[in-house]
Amino acid sequence: MIKYLIAYFLLQNICVLPAQTDPVDTRATYVIANGGLNIRSGPSVKSKKIAKIPFGTTIKYISDKSFGIDSNLISLYDNHKKESIKGNWVKVQYKKSKGYVLDLHLYYPPNNENRFKEKYNSDFVLLYPGCGCNKENLYNPLSWEWFGYFKLKDGKFKIEKINVSYYRTRKYTCDLLISASKSDNLAFIIGSKTGRLSKSEVVYGNNLLFQRHNSDKPLEKSDLENASIEMLGNKENNEWKPNQLYLKSGNKRQLLNKPEYDYPYEIKFVGDLDGDLKDDYIIHYGDKGGIIILYLTTKAKPSNLIEPVAMYFASYCC
Repeated sequence: MIKYLIAYFLLQNICVLPAQTDPVDTRATYVIANGGLNIRSGPSVKSKKIAKIPFGTTIKYISDKSFGIDSNLISLYDNHKKESIKGNWVKVQYKKSKGYVLDLHLYYPPNNENRFKEKYNSDFVLLYPGCGCNKENLYNPLSWEWFGYFKLKDGKFKIEKINVSYYRTRKYTCDLLISASKSDNLAFIIGSKTGRLSKSEVVYGNNLLFQRHNSDKPLEKSDLENASIEMLGNKENNEWKPNQLYLKSGNKRQLLNKPEYDYPYEIKFVGDLDGDLKDDYIIHYGDKGGIIILYLTTKAKPSNLIEPVAMYFASYCC
């Protein structure tokens, strides 16, 4: 019967192919599953759990073959639908336990270094949902309290406690996805070791895009004054780019960017995040790549108006 079906498909120009599996990347040995990764007796979520591998643990591959494909539904970006991402069941060893795990939850081991040699993110973490393809954006989800800032109307952001998860995938030309337990209208995520930044459940904020193509003036002067911002820039290839960004308060000025950060591209948020009635800032440096820095006034040193406390690596993933 089977050979007659194959002959029929060939006559109809229908291609018959066996089920395909994605290549197994044995360099991905670092566990990124929220709460730890179950190692099972077989390549299925129905198989018996043998052990749990903690977040941040490195495993060893027993085989470089895929033992089947499975998928997870996760929340991504600003939409109401969960999206399916797939991964391979792979055979690994953790201590004395040997079994199967889904490689959606395995990533490349971080090297604990960043190109800016800055020591932020000790008390706070800044994350963005979706593509976060950089090792420096990996944090143990259970070590932080996570707060999502959800955009409402008229510059309002509602703050809600959420959970954060990571997944490795090739979807969207991205190999690391950051997922939140709730994603509708989620603008950004702040992780904290001391609880909510502000007692308020709603904060107000705006954003300012500095660089606009084919424009000599990216913003109105009043927009900058309202944000207590002063910029110095130059023209490059007939395009105006800000290369010095200052925060002003009275007679005091503080340079916010450094040359190695690339030019300031956008203030992604300006508003009171920490409840001291002074504006805090989230600033994106660079265009397709670069970094995004969270600045808080309550953490400012005596000589400063504001202090950088967390850095998100916004690398261009393609």
